[in-house]
Amino acid sequence: MSIFVYALIDPRDGCIRYVGKTNNLQRRIWNHTVPSKLKGSCHRQNWLRQLRIEKLKPVVQILETVPENKDWIEVERKWIRELRAKGYELVNTTEGGEGGATMTGRKRLVSAETRAKISANRRGITPAYSEKSLKARAEEIRKAWVKRREEGRTSWGHHSDAAKAAISKARKGKPNSAETRKKMSIAKRGKPWSKARRAVWEKRNV
Repeated sequence: MSIFVYALIDPRDGCIRYVGKTNNLQRRIWNHTVPSKLKGSCHRQNWLRQLRIEKLKPVVQILETVPENKDWIEVERKWIRELRAKGYELVNTTEGGEGGATMTGRKRLVSAETRAKISANRRGITPAYSEKSLKARAEEIRKAWVKRREEGRTSWGHHSDAAKAAISKARKGKPNSAETRKKMSIAKRGKPWSKARRAVWEKRNV
């Protein structure tokens, strides 16, 4: 799947203001213009919000199409670097090369240099969960499963007899709303009656 390195152009002066990349251009452009995606405070979103206030949309221009076997990171960085050198005031907050929501479904190609930088930056960082806390959590889950087996439950979603009795007592005398009855009727439509349900119905209609 090819990657598109694209530019967003300000329709007011024709200047390139942003360089991005995506494997789904239509979806990415939609993300740049829909109000719910413009709630941040970065330069790009401030610029796009201002265009929206003026009832304008950025002009999209594909700068380069990157084949699947080529590293798109360097291509995007090259365009950002060259455009800034030419005097374009880009609203990009980085030098490019970051993956995002529009890159899902495609394996990111990372150069050896980038991997080395990531490794260096990660050195000395404590993991979010220590080995001790992970073992403690595993023991809690194991004890919970033992308890459920002792109560005769085989999954997390089954209630014990005591719990069922408590729920039944709490529900007794409380009629279901018309909306709930309608949903129950639709859910049961076309399903055969159980022996217990048929026995109750026959008892009521004797």
